[in-house]
Amino acid sequence: MPFLDTITMSNMYLPETPDESTAAFIKCAFPNGLLDEEYFPLLYILRNDMSIRAASSFVGMLLGKQYMEIYNDALGVNNKTLLPDSEIVAQLKQRLIDCGYEMWLHE
Repeated sequence: MPFLDTITMSNMYLPETPDESTAAFIKCAFPNGLLDEEYFPLLYILRNDMSIRAASSFVGMLLGKQYMEIYNDALGVNNKTLLPDSEIVAQLKQRLIDCGYEMWLHE
């Protein structure tokens, strides 16, 4: 039996594995994982600093999902059809900054 016949299509695109720097950033900024109410605010913040694909990929790493599962939500944030709570955005952005967000972005 050919190898590809034994793999389902959903397993062909596994979530990305973070590098050491990204793993440390995630551990600092999201020690208990990403909360439901932080999902769209995080996409909103990330979209101001990176591509839709990169933002989707990062959030996918947090959630153990493929970037494609996040991509449409990132598009919604990008075209402003999904506007997150500004207070959550501000709190989350500060937490990211406290964990070295700016330095992580430029690595």
